[in-house]
Amino acid sequence: MSSLALNPFRSQVLHWYRLLLRTGKNWKNPEEAQYILNETRTLFRKNQALKNPQDIQAKVFEAEARYQLGQHYNIPYPRPYYAPPRAVAEQITQHNVKPAYMHSNDAYQ
Repeated sequence: MSSLALNPFRSQVLHWYRLLLRTGKNWKNPEEAQYILNETRTLFRKNQALKNPQDIQAKVFEAEARYQLGQHYNIPYPRPYYAPPRAVAEQITQHNVKPAYMHSNDAYQ
């Protein structure tokens, strides 16, 4: 049985892993570049045992979203969650305002 049959997202995962490592190596600020490399390696290793296709697809989406936000704002760190204006304090929790790309960030778990 081929590895693609075992994991149909393998090529996507490898694409994003390579792209994020390449981005980290070419980032202008050395501290931020090191953060990108460390974060990429840590999160991909943490998630390498995932088998559920929905979980894998969610992690690929997260990698893509974080990459695009980092490129757009030129900031590699995750953006903080957003609470809508005039929201009642009791209604605001990190769980209900956490962006989709923040699921792997330990600060939000």
